[in-house]
Amino acid sequence: MQIRVDFIKEYGIRDQKYKDKMRETLEERNRRFSQLNKKFNFSETDGTFSIGRKSYEPEYSESYEAIEIWFRPLYDSPALDLDSWMRSQTITIYEFMFLDNITLHNFEKILELLNQDKYVDLIQTRAENVVQKLIEKGENLEEIIRSLDFEKNSFDDFRCKKFFDIKFWDVSKLMEIRSYKSRYNRCLDKVVRTRKLR
Repeated sequence: MQIRVDFIKEYGIRDQKYKDKMRETLEERNRRFSQLNKKFNFSETDGTFSIGRKSYEPEYSESYEAIEIWFRPLYDSPALDLDSWMRSQTITIYEFMFLDNITLHNFEKILELLNQDKYVDLIQTRAENVVQKLIEKGENLEEIIRSLDFEKNSFDDFRCKKFFDIKFWDVSKLMEIRSYKSRYNRCLDKVVRTRKLR
C-alpha cells in the first residue's frame, strides 16, 4: 500500500492551520479567564491574574463556565474539520499509521524533503528521524533502545482500528495494520544496525 505524497503535503498545510487556530482559540480563552480573574480581583501572589478557577461563588462560576462553553466547540472544530477532510480524501491505513503520533519535528523534516520534489521513502525517513531525535536529546544507549521498543509497541494500531471502525473480522484491514507496523519496525531496526546502536 502506498502513501500519497500529495496527501501528506496537503495534510501538513491543513494540520498547521488547525494548530494555529487551536492556539489562537486557547490564547483567547486564557485572556478571557485572566480578565475574569482581574474583574473579581483574584490575583496571584506576584500580582498577575492567572487563568485557573478561583471560586465557586455563583456569579464568578457562571462567568467562568460561560467562557468554557464558548471555548469548547471553537477548540474542537478544527480537529473535527481535519478529521472530516482526511475521511473525504479516503485516507489509507498506511497514511493514518504514518501520521499517527508523528512528532512536529519529524513531520517538518519530512515535509522539507518532500518539497524538494525528490523521492522520499517516508516510512524509512520517519524511522531515521525518530532515532536521530533520540540521539540529539543526548539519551544514552539504554534509553534509546527502551524508547525505540516503546515506539515499536505504541498504540497506533488501536487508534487506527478506532478511526476506521475496524472489527476483528476485517482481516484485510488488520493485515494492512500489521504490514505497516512490520515495515516500520524493520526500518527502525535498520537504522539501529546502520548506526551500530546494538
